[in-house]
Amino acid sequence: MRFEELLREVTRRVPYRFGATLMNVVMVALGRKGRSGWKVSEGPRGLPKMVVNPALPFQRRMYFFPRAYWDRLMGLPFGRFAERELRAGDVFLDIGANVGFYTLFAAQRVGAGGCVHAFEPEPSTFESLRRSVEANDFSWAPRASPG
Repeated sequence: MRFEELLREVTRRVPYRFGATLMNVVMVALGRKGRSGWKVSEGPRGLPKMVVNPALPFQRRMYFFPRAYWDRLMGLPFGRFAERELRAGDVFLDIGANVGFYTLFAAQRVGAGGCVHAFEPEPSTFESLRRSVEANDFSWAPRASPG
């Protein structure tokens, strides 16, 4: 088993993200920034999976600590609001969608009768969002646009 795979097996269920920054610093110091390429990071507790590039620092954190980051973002006021208010059939706009935490959650929540519009100007981040929409088979809902 490669180093990254072993590390991921240890970290992916960790509910706290305090180790994510330290892990990034250690991996860079060891010359292991993460292999470039797309990896699937499954969502905890039935949340959508994300496709991320572990060579990029923020996406690497999501790959190694998916539970911690989903818990953190869904625990913020906006995450709690979205969880409480989004219903099947709703329309959701995500301006500056980043890798798509809320976009993917909204697509799952609004279902085929709803619609999600996501905008992300950074090409590599947008590519992660696009791949995540595809991996979750949400082609019916999000309308992702680069920029």
